[in-house]
Amino acid sequence: MGDRLRNSKYVWIVATGQNANRWSSFSIGIQRSERQALEIVNDTKLAVLPDDNGRPLLFKAVSNHVRIAEMVLNDPNLARIEHKGLTVAHIAVAHHRIMAQKLLDQKSPLLNLKSNKGLSVEMFARISLGM
Repeated sequence: MGDRLRNSKYVWIVATGQNANRWSSFSIGIQRSERQALEIVNDTKLAVLPDDNGRPLLFKAVSNHVRIAEMVLNDPNLARIEHKGLTVAHIAVAHHRIMAQKLLDQKSPLLNLKSNKGLSVEMFARISLGM
């Protein structure tokens, strides 16, 4: 994790449980800035912290940045991070058609990951591509 983010007042605020509005601003920064999203990918402890909607920050980073999604899908440990039955891989293919096509073309083992309702990443990818 970069020193700038590690020393960030937003991370400190979350750690001390103060001022949810500032944390929400940090979460929005991840949504808007690929550079900030990359910091989340590089630190698993930050990646699993909840965003302003209660989902892991990594979900927000992946859903908003295709390059981040690609990096995460290349790391099975990150791709398997789960929240309420959905994995990061589910989120990546649902939000980025190019990632859905890539996983299908590669016949990735991630396609077999299932949600708590039995929906696989492959199903999400096919739905994303309109198949």
